[in-house]
Amino acid sequence: MAVVFAVVMTCGCITGDTTPTVASSTPQPTELSTATPVPTETLAVDEQSQSGSAIQEELESTTLTLIRPDEVNLVNYTEREYTVPEKAAISWWMFPGYGEETSDYRNYLRAAPEKQAERPDEEQYFFSFITDSLDSVEEQSVLKGEDDVVLFRGVSEGLSSVILDNAAYIEDAYASTSYDITFSLDSFGPRDSGGYANVLVLERSPGDHILYINEDEREFLIPRGTKWQVVQAVNIDNLTVDADFPLSTNGEEQATYDNVRLIYISEMAAA
Repeated sequence: MAVVFAVVMTCGCITGDTTPTVASSTPQPTELSTATPVPTETLAVDEQSQSGSAIQEELESTTLTLIRPDEVNLVNYTEREYTVPEKAAISWWMFPGYGEETSDYRNYLRAAPEKQAERPDEEQYFFSFITDSLDSVEEQSVLKGEDDVVLFRGVSEGLSSVILDNAAYIEDAYASTSYDITFSLDSFGPRDSGGYANVLVLERSPGDHILYINEDEREFLIPRGTKWQVVQAVNIDNLTVDADFPLSTNGEEQATYDNVRLIYISEMAAA
């Protein structure tokens, strides 16, 4: 698939009335492999892969089509053959009011070892347990079937700025994503100073490691330590979302939004 805006993906497509270009300094893959809520954290910029700021294209209107992942990839963790400690770690991630706790945990994962060592011993023990357990279930969990899955991740203005300014970065924490973009648009924080809702868009293929969390948020968890690069960024005045499943925003199969910035990212190959 060529890296153009009128692109069709197995699990979703986006069509528009123009074809944006990708920043010439950004390595352009032969196929578009195109990400989840995080507060204002610090990401590790990959200095070996920095390719300058991503060029942002403008689009007056477009339609994004979503297709629900295969049922084989939506099996509840309680029905999987994980150990009790592994299921406990997933349960903690899902615990009501988890946002503040997991945000602190993700910041812990992004911190330098000397900063992690400043945390109380009890907290380090607990976070080590959660990390070992989630790493284990991520290793066991792979996308099945024949179709790719397109996922979305609402991000803050600070995080989107880091990503767009550098075009390549490393996510040292687990990334929470949803196959329903309306969840990312409705539930993640305020818009940026320019009035845009910023959403990362990524694609996972059969065989990729990915952990299904629950249907409440249509959530998949991406392994920590993943390296990403920006493929393209598009500022859309009017976005229509069409889906073959009831959207979280209204229970219907269509919704519309104004001023949405879609930032397409692709996983970088390991060095």
